Amino acid sequence: MYESALIAVDFSRSSLPMLKRLGYMERMGVKKVVLAHTKPTASGSGGDGPKLSSKELKEKLAEHAEVLAGQFEVETRLMSGDPVEQILTLAKDEDLDLIVTGSRAHSPAKRLLIGSTASGLVRKADRPLLLEDVRDADEGEDNVPRRDGPTLLATDGSSAAEAAEKDALQMLGKDKHLRVITVSSSNDIARAWRRLERITESAEKAGVRLVRSVDLGRAEHVIPQIAAAERASLIITGRRGREGVRGVRVGSTAENICRNANRPVLLVPGKEQKG
Repeated sequence: MYESALIAVDFSRSSLPMLKRLGYMERMGVKKVVLAHTKPTASGSGGDGPKLSSKELKEKLAEHAEVLAGQFEVETRLMSGDPVEQILTLAKDEDLDLIVTGSRAHSPAKRLLIGSTASGLVRKADRPLLLEDVRDADEGEDNVPRRDGPTLLATDGSSAAEAAEKDALQMLGKDKHLRVITVSSSNDIARAWRRLERITESAEKAGVRLVRSVDLGRAEHVIPQIAAAERASLIITGRRGREGVRGVRVGSTAENICRNANRPVLLVPGKEQKG
């Protein structure tokens, strides 16, 4: 499904723990990984990582690459400039299927933010984006996802969600089960259930068993709550438009799910946003 992935690291103290948790990308089909770091510029952009020489940064990239070398074919890239733009350009130029980055800011407000680079990628990425939770170990074990926990697909049945539905089914394969939810802000439950008709039909054809539910409330709150209660290992959801496309910005729902999730989130752009 995703044969290649770009993993962006900033060499903060959470970078190595994040890489050690990425073995589950194998079930996404990942075989090749490009591990990339953006060198800070003179103006200070380029992340919050340590200010090291190019030689030292390349050595750190090589050290970090060793964590993944046993599972994936790994290459490294050292870039310079704006992290978001450099990541997006590299992914496009090398035709990489998936972008991966950490989803916590390295600041006192980290409980409220997902980080400027992650936020920029959520708004601008034109391909699937995996945000890996990089919570510090001292934040406790409550709400920590089980790596063998269920995969949760959040869908509203729209065209923007179709690609996410397809990728979720391909990821799981036959004889697996997928937890699927749709969230309604109204009491029209029948209409909400109709949103699940497409994924239900697709799952039957693919031989994937669904556990479905319709829940009332705001998606950015309900989805993380269900994921926490069920100790989901991954949330998959679609996303609408990106910056620069007819002036449209990504919807706040997807970004707020990422902020509240406390676990990996895979954002899959709708077909009209890809490419």
